[in-house]
Amino acid sequence: MEAHSPHPAATEGLLEHLEHRLFKKPLWTYLRCVHPLVILTSPIIYLCAIPFFALDLAVTIYQAICFPVYGIAIKHVRPPLRPHSHYPTFVPYGDPRAYRKLVDRIAPAPRSA
Repeated sequence: MEAHSPHPAATEGLLEHLEHRLFKKPLWTYLRCVHPLVILTSPIIYLCAIPFFALDLAVTIYQAICFPVYGIAIKHVRPPLRPHSHYPTFVPYGDPRAYRKLVDRIAPAPRSA
């Protein structure tokens, strides 16, 4: 039975993972070096996420209830009346194969040194 070499992307990902583990700091070591005000204000920053989640939930419920009642179609089901210049390059709505082809064609971002 022949041994298969791993895919280059998998090997690259493993090397990247090992590099990250090499430079990883334990949490308590990191927290000892951080300014105390940063630690005290971080919960306030994360508390700001709660109103955004509530807004997203409210809009989702609104769309689920009101759109069918008023006969509003889902976004991009029908082509827009006046599409912009990039619209022809968009993937057709609900076409996962076209999306996969587009994603596979896009070159990955260059790696920084």
